[in-house]
Amino acid sequence: MILIYCDESNLDAKSGDFLLYGGLTIDAQSYSKFSTEIWEIRKKHKIPTDFKAKYLPAPKGMKKNDYSQFKKDCIDACIANKCNFLVYQTLHDVAKDTDLARRNGINELCLNFSYILKNEEETGLILVDRFNDKGNRVDAHLAEKFSTGLTGLPHTTTYPLTNVVGLHYSAIGQSHMSSMIDIVLGTYRTAINIYSRKTGQEKLAEEILGKLHPLFRKGYAGGIPRISISFSPKSIFVDSYRASYRHVIDKLNNCDYKLDQSYDE
Repeated sequence: MILIYCDESNLDAKSGDFLLYGGLTIDAQSYSKFSTEIWEIRKKHKIPTDFKAKYLPAPKGMKKNDYSQFKKDCIDACIANKCNFLVYQTLHDVAKDTDLARRNGINELCLNFSYILKNEEETGLILVDRFNDKGNRVDAHLAEKFSTGLTGLPHTTTYPLTNVVGLHYSAIGQSHMSSMIDIVLGTYRTAINIYSRKTGQEKLAEEILGKLHPLFRKGYAGGIPRISISFSPKSIFVDSYRASYRHVIDKLNNCDYKLDQSYDE
């Protein structure tokens, strides 16, 4: 069985920013070993046992550089244990509704995770970081994913997630994987924000993307397919918004990401 832990980032609806929804997978058979390794990394960096490790903040009194090294060691452990990172991104200017965009992000990861499970002839469990949206629609949303599957796809009315045995909630502090997805997604977000906000810190962004590159599944030609990195929607009709998507994708490709997806139409 493969587990995927999911989380969101960049929720504040800031013009020019991308809302991100990501998932980090791990093979259940590797989880015990991986969990032990993370405990050892925490011990090495003197992270208190009751501290809920996230991208930010660091434990009280810990230097920024020391916490950065802790996060790098965590990412290395994810790579060594063959975790895969899946991420969905949509421009806030296009999405408009943050709650809807987040639920759409869940849909996208469910679809892409399902493709992976079918390809590997595996079953999977989806664990979603708990959040409350307006009307608490997320509860019914997850129940629908389990009972019916995905709806509204262009090629079919319903797409059952036949290889998914359940969708559940998780939270920071309840497992190491909840911390790892927050760290990995937060690290990726830093690079994307550098590009979308054009802060000029491109060397830092390149270093980050180089560090994360092994976490992405590769396609047959060696590039990164849409099941690993997806931008939404598939078509953008406002020139300025399309330019934002193309700018970020070009920057990723300059870091040898070779994305399948583009907005060259």
